[in-house]
Amino acid sequence: MHIYATTGESMARAKEIIGGMTRESRSGKPYQDASSRRRSSGRLLKFSQAKTALVHISELADFRVNRTEDVVKLAT
Repeated sequence: MHIYATTGESMARAKEIIGGMTRESRSGKPYQDASSRRRSSGRLLKFSQAKTALVHISELADFRVNRTEDVVKLAT
């Protein structure tokens, strides 16, 4: 892949954007930049412009979870 830019700053920004779109998501890894929307069946997580995943409520913990807010901490 080739990335072309007119300045070093725009090149760095392009690499950052592409890296966010192509990085692999891993189970069990905390993501500080993921945005979250509550669903009755779990949490809809958006990792980047290109990656969104639904985490089912039964997969949020090793015990029964009644509300996703009980185990998902949202950064402010």
